[in-house]
Amino acid sequence: MEYFQNTGYADEKTFYSRDPAQKSLSFSNFAVFSQGLFLFKPINVTIGARIDHNSETGTSFVPRAALTKTWGRFHVKVLASMAFRSPNIENISRYASTPLTPEKTEVYELEGGMKLGESFAISLNLFQITMKDPIVYAVDPILKVGAYRNETRLGSNGFELSGLLKTGSLTTRFSYSLYNAHRNEIIDYRVVGDEHSYIGFPRHKITFSSTYSLKKTTTFNMSGTYLSKRAVDNNISRVQTTDAEKLLLNAFINVRPLFFPGLSIGLGVYDLGDSRYRFIQPYIGGSAPLPSLGREILLKISYAYE
Repeated sequence: MEYFQNTGYADEKTFYSRDPAQKSLSFSNFAVFSQGLFLFKPINVTIGARIDHNSETGTSFVPRAALTKTWGRFHVKVLASMAFRSPNIENISRYASTPLTPEKTEVYELEGGMKLGESFAISLNLFQITMKDPIVYAVDPILKVGAYRNETRLGSNGFELSGLLKTGSLTTRFSYSLYNAHRNEIIDYRVVGDEHSYIGFPRHKITFSSTYSLKKTTTFNMSGTYLSKRAVDNNISRVQTTDAEKLLLNAFINVRPLFFPGLSIGLGVYDLGDSRYRFIQPYIGGSAPLPSLGREILLKISYAYE
């Protein structure tokens, strides 16, 4: 069981809700959660549920269930779950003409995998996600001011393929994921001319991380992330543009000298190619993309007393 209370305080120049005299806003939340794992010979079953009561937004009930099983080198997982997000203080204080309710998410997953030999494993995960009553920020059509409100629904489906290669001195992980926009009814999230994408999100993503160990003194890690093109909305000109594909590479080497036990010296470079990655607002909100830090060089020296 869990109980908490949140209170927000405004200073003399701000206020909560539409009443300038209201300088504080508070709500409480009580929750009960339970989960059980049942081990049967044919299959393992996990069942759980959570019920929350929020003093401002009412009651939410979210169940979940999973089936898992391994057969030698094979494994399988079937998952069905619900989740929710209650409005926070900022949402509640700036709600639109209709009071807010919690947003609900339904997730369905099917995963299968296998080991190929003693050093390589691969798995494939299929997913479908649907969000109902999502809390979004937009101009309220009645009050003509920016406010939070519940929209109808949106979602995505797709898959992720991942693998692990592990030998005596080399460990490599990689993944490729693809999503499709599914049942998106929110105009502010749509990409013009592309019903399969969301603003700010790449549909294709590839990641890898490889670590090589040289004896017991030196490790070298190389990692990277590839992101396909992303849609950018310009709220002033009302024109959507495209952010180019990005490849972010990182490299790090760490040395632990045998002549100085406990000493560790590391040198790394993040975003090796200075990819000019930008953080894109994932809806029509009027804010320009924010730049990232660009290439970073890190020197780390540490000592652990043994």
